[in-house]
Amino acid sequence: MKLTRELTNDIETRLKRAVFVGRLMTEEELAFSVLEPVWEDNQEFLLFHIKCLSDIPDELAQYFMYQNRIFRGSTRSANNIQKIRSQLVPNFDRLRPEEQRSLLQQRLENKLLLFSLYTINTNVFLDIMKIEDITEPNFEERYEIIAGPQLNLKERRGEFEERMKESRPFVLPCYPDLFRSPGLVYFDKTLYSELELKTSGNAATYYLQNQEEVRCLEVDTDFFDNIQLRHGDYIYVVASTYYHKKLAELKKNGFSLRESKNRREERARNKPLVKEQQAVSIENREQLSQLFTGQEMDVEGSAVKADEGDFLAQLLENATAKGLYFDQTDLVNVHTSIKTNMLTIIGGMSGTGKSHLALLYGETLGLQYGKHVKLIPISPSYHEPGDLLGFMNPATGIYQESETGLISLLIEAQSNPEQLYMVIFDEMNLAQVEHWFSPFISLLELEKNKRCLQLYHPRVPCRNAYPSEVVVGDNVIFVGTVNFDETTKSFSHRLLDRANVIAPRKLSFREVRNMQQDQVSGSYATVRITKSTLRNVWMNRSVGEISDLSEEEVILMDLLHETLQKNDSQLGISFRVILAIAHYVSNIPSMPNGLTAISRGTALDIQLKQRVFSKLSGMETTIGALVGTYHGENYEGGFLTETLQSAESQQISDFEQSIEFLKKKAKELTTHGYAN
Repeated sequence: MKLTRELTNDIETRLKRAVFVGRLMTEEELAFSVLEPVWEDNQEFLLFHIKCLSDIPDELAQYFMYQNRIFRGSTRSANNIQKIRSQLVPNFDRLRPEEQRSLLQQRLENKLLLFSLYTINTNVFLDIMKIEDITEPNFEERYEIIAGPQLNLKERRGEFEERMKESRPFVLPCYPDLFRSPGLVYFDKTLYSELELKTSGNAATYYLQNQEEVRCLEVDTDFFDNIQLRHGDYIYVVASTYYHKKLAELKKNGFSLRESKNRREERARNKPLVKEQQAVSIENREQLSQLFTGQEMDVEGSAVKADEGDFLAQLLENATAKGLYFDQTDLVNVHTSIKTNMLTIIGGMSGTGKSHLALLYGETLGLQYGKHVKLIPISPSYHEPGDLLGFMNPATGIYQESETGLISLLIEAQSNPEQLYMVIFDEMNLAQVEHWFSPFISLLELEKNKRCLQLYHPRVPCRNAYPSEVVVGDNVIFVGTVNFDETTKSFSHRLLDRANVIAPRKLSFREVRNMQQDQVSGSYATVRITKSTLRNVWMNRSVGEISDLSEEEVILMDLLHETLQKNDSQLGISFRVILAIAHYVSNIPSMPNGLTAISRGTALDIQLKQRVFSKLSGMETTIGALVGTYHGENYEGGFLTETLQSAESQQISDFEQSIEFLKKKAKELTTHGYAN
């Protein structure tokens, strides 16, 4: 698409938040033009023409040279290439140019695309965000976007409706005010219409103006059956006919915000009473807050409150300042895992900054390398705990500490229970982890006052003052880094049960380039955080309980467990795992703007990928039915994929990361006959 003139900075800023829906143009539609659906440009990149099937704001359309609703995508975009490789043509790079063009056109047919737009001078290009099959192709069909709000973790339907009634702000992150006011908004199984919204300052932050006119309607699985595309909890794409059907239904059967509150209260009165867990008193919470939130930030000696959202923002800024580029979701994932779990493992290809990320996190906590942070390179020769810890020489009565110095750090940590310490096991799977790390694996599941690491028998006299045991408190953070290649050892289910294995997404070079261009100069800072701040003040719940999960989430867990068990009795979701998942999703941090750093649906998606599906390995006869199979380049989902894509599951999350992970396992089976 060509522009008659460059967009204003204001429109370009708002356009970055906007999303659109489209499909590939057909040869018949382009028969009387010089264009083709897909063709090769002069620089050996492929270009593809997408017809927009959703609303285009008038404020944007007035800049277009043509009003044909056709936008151009290119394989010059690293993002588009990644989407094509992962979802359309996995062997794209190995094909000849003509094969690339032909196969890409074939694979894009009968596909619905969610995309964003960006400009280069007076040209508009698209970036693919999501690709889905069109179940019943209708080339004349139009689509509508239903927006979803981004709210605090604990806010449900009642809190959202109170927010609207009191004209307090809420964010529609993918629906900027470039568009007309949304006809429908969805949140927590409820549709809202007749909303008159205004913005103030931020293009995606809205205030409700007409509280009395808003109509509400509770939806069932029919709504999710009709969703053609979904982007997290913020965008739901439906056919225009279904959209207007729902508008009419709301007009006829919808109820007001006041009636909605009455219905919720009536349901609450009729709900059977359940035993509530004992909570920490408000007074105790306030005392804890006063004790542990008054931390200092090492920026020109100024003292600030150690707010968790500020810490995360500083972590992101520090990463950029150090030349480390990570997706914000991955940084939130690492932080949430560290604060809720004793062991966090960061994996991925070599050279992506895994060790630097662990060190950066420690530095941002205010920990000094060499004093509070110890990086231990793991040798392939490690075969037993003594290689890591040391040993008692019974002949001399001297405890010979290992050259790692880990015991000295643990003894110091025991003497300073409020001071945080971090131990980084670098390349921890170069040796079999279950051998040299075995004492710690047993300690990970114990209560903090029972985590005693025995160095030697207490009756054996020691001449150099090493204690016979060391208490490993929750002021010690354990982080491991791993590569997954032919030089490393795989993890056992016993270890995977007790750790989050995080594989940060490698950003494309284009994304990094854009981040560098948009980077605002900021100061590198460290925040002095105590153990109580990390483990108490920043915790919504100190332990995970199944009751922390919603009924729908528990039903999904049961269904996944049954599916795994039917295929292999050694697979499934144990009580340890579900409690760890509940602990994680209950402690998602909030950012300085009051919104959760990631949505609950995204958090659950991450945890299923890291805690449950990470154990899937074996031959096609073992896990093929679970993860699915590839026939040529076409993916046929397995039992797990079908479960996650069901209408009931999609009410919880789109499970994008988990589904992509299952597809990756299926591709490994097809390529190697084995998935690791």
